[in-house]
Amino acid sequence: LETLPSALLDGSFQGEEAAVLLEALARELPPREAQILLLRIRDGFSWAEIARLTGIERRTLFRSWRRTLHQLRASLASESGSRM
Repeated sequence: LETLPSALLDGSFQGEEAAVLLEALARELPPREAQILLLRIRDGFSWAEIARLTGIERRTLFRSWRRTLHQLRASLASESGSRM
Protein backbone atom coordinates (compact mmCIF):
# COMPACT_ATOMS: atom_id res chain seq x y z
CA LEU A 1 0.00 0.00 0.00
CA GLU A 2 2.78 2.44 0.82
CA THR A 3 4.18 2.34 -2.75
CA LEU A 4 0.88 2.79 -4.55
CA PRO A 5 0.51 6.59 -4.22
CA SER A 6 3.87 7.28 -5.89
CA ALA A 7 3.21 4.55 -8.43
CA LEU A 8 -0.10 6.23 -9.24
CA LEU A 9 1.74 9.46 -9.90
CA ASP A 10 4.27 8.05 -12.33
CA GLY A 11 2.21 5.19 -13.78
CA SER A 12 4.81 2.56 -12.92
CA PHE A 13 2.82 0.18 -10.77
CA GLN A 14 3.54 -3.47 -11.48
CA GLY A 15 2.27 -6.85 -10.54
CA GLU A 16 -1.06 -8.52 -10.17
CA GLU A 17 -1.46 -7.39 -6.55
CA ALA A 18 -1.12 -3.73 -7.53
CA ALA A 19 -3.60 -4.20 -10.38
CA VAL A 20 -6.14 -5.79 -8.04
CA LEU A 21 -5.66 -2.97 -5.54
CA LEU A 22 -6.06 -0.36 -8.29
CA GLU A 23 -9.35 -1.93 -9.38
CA ALA A 24 -10.56 -1.97 -5.77
CA LEU A 25 -9.64 1.69 -5.32
CA ALA A 26 -11.40 2.60 -8.56
CA ARG A 27 -14.62 1.01 -7.28
CA GLU A 28 -14.55 3.48 -4.36
CA LEU A 29 -14.44 6.50 -6.69
CA PRO A 30 -17.22 8.26 -8.57
CA PRO A 31 -17.59 6.77 -12.09
CA ARG A 32 -15.83 9.59 -13.96
CA GLU A 33 -12.83 9.63 -11.63
CA ALA A 34 -12.61 5.83 -11.73
CA GLN A 35 -12.63 5.89 -15.53
CA ILE A 36 -9.84 8.50 -15.64
CA LEU A 37 -7.78 6.56 -13.08
CA LEU A 38 -8.06 3.28 -14.96
CA LEU A 39 -7.43 4.80 -18.38
CA ARG A 40 -4.34 6.61 -17.11
CA ILE A 41 -2.79 3.98 -14.85
CA ARG A 42 -4.07 0.58 -15.91
CA ASP A 43 -4.32 1.29 -19.64
CA GLY A 44 -1.46 3.80 -19.97
CA PHE A 45 -3.30 6.37 -22.06
CA SER A 46 -1.91 9.88 -22.41
CA TRP A 47 -3.90 12.88 -21.20
CA ALA A 48 -4.70 13.78 -24.82
CA GLU A 49 -6.01 10.27 -25.47
CA ILE A 50 -8.11 10.31 -22.29
CA ALA A 51 -9.55 13.70 -23.25
CA ARG A 52 -10.46 12.39 -26.68
CA LEU A 53 -11.96 9.13 -25.35
CA THR A 54 -14.00 10.75 -22.59
CA GLY A 55 -14.86 14.09 -24.15
CA ILE A 56 -13.50 15.83 -21.03
CA GLU A 57 -11.27 18.87 -21.48
CA ARG A 58 -7.66 18.38 -20.39
CA ARG A 59 -7.87 21.11 -17.75
CA THR A 60 -10.88 19.37 -16.23
CA LEU A 61 -9.01 16.05 -16.37
CA PHE A 62 -6.09 17.53 -14.42
CA ARG A 63 -8.39 18.95 -11.74
CA SER A 64 -10.18 15.64 -11.44
CA TRP A 65 -6.83 13.81 -11.31
CA ARG A 66 -5.55 15.96 -8.43
CA ARG A 67 -8.81 15.51 -6.54
CA THR A 68 -8.72 11.75 -7.11
CA LEU A 69 -5.11 11.44 -5.91
CA HIS A 70 -5.92 13.47 -2.82
CA GLN A 71 -8.92 11.25 -2.09
CA LEU A 72 -6.92 8.04 -2.60
CA ARG A 73 -4.05 9.24 -0.42
CA ALA A 74 -6.49 10.17 2.35
CA SER A 75 -8.19 6.79 2.05
CA LEU A 76 -4.88 4.92 2.15
CA ALA A 77 -3.67 7.01 5.10
CA SER A 78 -6.82 6.28 7.10
CA GLU A 79 -6.48 2.58 6.26
CA SER A 80 -2.85 2.57 7.43
CA GLY A 81 -3.79 4.44 10.62
CA SER A 82 -6.57 2.01 11.46
CA ARG A 83 -4.15 -0.92 11.25
CA MET A 84 -1.89 0.43 14.00
